[in-house]
Amino acid sequence: MQHLAPHAMPPAPPTHPAPSGDSLPSGRHPFALQGKIYVIRIIYAIMVFAMLATNDGLCRDQPLEHGWLLIVLAIYPHIGHLLFGRFDIRRLRGRTMLFIDGLLAGAVITALDFAGTASAFIVAIHLFNWMVIGGLTLAFSGTLTLAAGLLITAGAGDIVDPALASCHLPDWLSAVFLIGYLLIVAGLIHRLVQELGRHQLELQAESDALRHAKAMTEGALLAALPPGTAQRLADQGKIDPEDIDDATLLLLTMDIEPARHPTLELRAEWLQACDLILTRHGFELVKTFDRMALALGRTATPEDGIAALREIDAYFSNHGPAGLFAGERFTTRAALGSGPVRIGLVQEERLNIELTGAAADSLAELTVVLAAPTATRLAITPTARQRLHDATGYVLHPGDGRLPPHFRPAGNGAAE
Repeated sequence: MQHLAPHAMPPAPPTHPAPSGDSLPSGRHPFALQGKIYVIRIIYAIMVFAMLATNDGLCRDQPLEHGWLLIVLAIYPHIGHLLFGRFDIRRLRGRTMLFIDGLLAGAVITALDFAGTASAFIVAIHLFNWMVIGGLTLAFSGTLTLAAGLLITAGAGDIVDPALASCHLPDWLSAVFLIGYLLIVAGLIHRLVQELGRHQLELQAESDALRHAKAMTEGALLAALPPGTAQRLADQGKIDPEDIDDATLLLLTMDIEPARHPTLELRAEWLQACDLILTRHGFELVKTFDRMALALGRTATPEDGIAALREIDAYFSNHGPAGLFAGERFTTRAALGSGPVRIGLVQEERLNIELTGAAADSLAELTVVLAAPTATRLAITPTARQRLHDATGYVLHPGDGRLPPHFRPAGNGAAE
């Protein structure tokens, strides 16, 4: 029998390879975290350069005493960003410049003769940066590099007698720079917080859209399957073949007299009413094709099938479907079968549900009875007739080479 399968599931979205190594992934904001750190490092280097140049030129009257350190302060932010700016700041290679910051900080503190305010300014800035980026672990590691910078430059003989360091210009400058630096960093952090807030809102909107789409997809998937099969899919996440030892099958067909092909709207109204009535009697629609529908009862009896057909007749007797022309007569005919069946997928990618087994085969043979131009409203297989508690009122049609053997009500009506 032809099967109108639901639409195939959409293909899974293509996956993109993760970035190799610890390089930063491409993002929508070009002003990334490394770029912000680069700007802060430039501002810091300019401030320290000014303090060290003032200390050497105005306080000691030796402008080129630490010329090598001034040159390093002027160029190292740019070279470091070119070499390490593409790496993820969360990984060790991306934090290389933070450790270089610590080495240079130790060297500058030594060059400033451990000036109290200036040294505290430098240490505070680096501790703040390390804590923000990497927490206590990075702060501890950065402090070790700062101490190493102190030891290296002190061992090289760069410490001057503190008695000669009576000039307090670097301290005043460091106080002014500290205020300015904190304002600049606060502004950058404010921008970062705003970006994170916008990004969080975007992620929340995307997450809500994905949840909505997932719910719609799952709802459509479960609605496209028979209820029992859909429940097994929801519970187990897959659909394994199911064997039912004593199922009841009901094959319905709609007829219009005088004969004509029913419209899609008429079929939809018929199926909607049949589905509600069948569900109430323990059946579920498994397949629909042309003007026919196949219902499966896992625990329903043949009497339940007969009762469902009677209710369908009564409903359409009182509620004539829209789309009928004057003088047309609308009827529902059925074939009833019983026995073992196996239900499962024959095309998993198309969710094509199929029924096999002796009960399905015997019911399929009765389709010619429903298609024949007779007054038979209900045809029952011999197996289903044996399961009836009261089999009186049903006569045997022995088969005549054109129609298979079957039972039908003595008056050819569904409610006889």
